[in-house]
Amino acid sequence: MAESCSRDFNFMTKSLAKQKEYRDRRTAAGICVACGGLLSRKTVICASCQETRNTYRRTRRADRKKKGLCPECGEVAPNGRTYCLDCVFLHRLDLLKLSPEETERAVKAWNSFQGACECCGTTQPPKRGWFMDHDHKAKKFRGIICQFCNTGLGYFFDDVTKLHAAIEYIKRSQNRA
Repeated sequence: MAESCSRDFNFMTKSLAKQKEYRDRRTAAGICVACGGLLSRKTVICASCQETRNTYRRTRRADRKKKGLCPECGEVAPNGRTYCLDCVFLHRLDLLKLSPEETERAVKAWNSFQGACECCGTTQPPKRGWFMDHDHKAKKFRGIICQFCNTGLGYFFDDVTKLHAAIEYIKRSQNRA
């Protein structure tokens, strides 16, 4: 999660919240998070290690990636992924640009997510994982679904009439066989 983010999601672990609080306190006090030296207010460079804040963040992220940790939060990234599922969720949620109420609904759905697609019921997500289904026009969150259901709904443009027509087509083809 970006250090400038003010949202407090309840799935963020206490240790991550403490780490962020620690970094924020040290930075506000003008102390380098990397080495403990004094930061110059104008140049944002540590007087001891001569490292800028951005350089420190880049090297910290690279070190985390090498260790198999999420570069954003430092948690273990599952199944050879670069980012942990919570950070992927946050990134995808930011891309949707939902209202605060819909964002809250999405976070509650993610926190109570049982690992099954709300559309087809599969418990084995494809390679790209779970998707937050939403109505593009109304900007409303609908649920968490698998990649295949998300792609299928997208190809039908979320049109119920087209989906019913596809169901009828499959029924007709099954009756011929």
